Amino acid sequence: MRYVKDHTCGAGYRESKVCVPAKFVKQVINEQVRNYPLISPKKIISDFKTDYEINLPYQQAYNGIKLVHKDMYGDDVKAYTDLVWYVKNVEETNEGSIVDFQYDDSTQEFKRLFIAYGALIKGFKYCRAMLYLDATFLTGRFKGCLMAATAKNGNDEFYPIAYGIVSHEDGANWVWFLENLKKVVKGRQIVFLSDQGTGLLFAVPKVFPDAYHSYCYYQMKQKIPVHGDDQLYPHVLNHWRHAVYALTEGRPKTERFQPKSVKMKNDKMRKLQEAIESQQPNLPV
Repeated sequence: MRYVKDHTCGAGYRESKVCVPAKFVKQVINEQVRNYPLISPKKIISDFKTDYEINLPYQQAYNGIKLVHKDMYGDDVKAYTDLVWYVKNVEETNEGSIVDFQYDDSTQEFKRLFIAYGALIKGFKYCRAMLYLDATFLTGRFKGCLMAATAKNGNDEFYPIAYGIVSHEDGANWVWFLENLKKVVKGRQIVFLSDQGTGLLFAVPKVFPDAYHSYCYYQMKQKIPVHGDDQLYPHVLNHWRHAVYALTEGRPKTERFQPKSVKMKNDKMRKLQEAIESQQPNLPV
């Protein structure tokens, strides 16, 4: 056997990843994550390599981000565990609040939650009878969907009325949400505005058969049957905008919906005309 002092074949070399304590990772990236909550673990790994020459494992970067998120948003498990206490306190301290909290009695598993605070319900009496309906995904540990009904106050600022947490967005959950919302508006004739989200076209007329349901202009514009890279797109969009807003009764007769619809016909934009006419009863107010 022969001893070789210096190896050049690379057999004795291995670049290993360093085990860095999670608290240290959290301390280093705390400000960065707070400024950019959606930062990726890959970005953290790259920064550690550049700034400290540390090969941080993906799981450690991921755990570090989660620790900062926990400080920012709280612990998901504890938050859901505290819901019973929270709901009880809302009902006891915020008079007039409407709460519908559903969970499985045997497993204690969360189902859905609706909350409209009493103080906001009272304030809504002085807002226009117009509500925006929307839903978005929850990105926490347990996922789910956040539903909301929002008004506008006298300063033209958004005024939250009610929110709900459900498993997903569908017709059944929107019906449940709107049935609770009906207790909030107390017989007022409401104009609803929405993006025609999943289940809303079914739920609104079911729960509020006499309400006017108007659609979001931006979402409707995305469905124009002409693509943005088409050279005729600006011309088409101009017709679309005039036809949509010409429906308002307060405008002069020459600017109302029918003349604009005829003009589109004359300009051979039948697909566009059909797209607008199919939604004519629900154009923006």
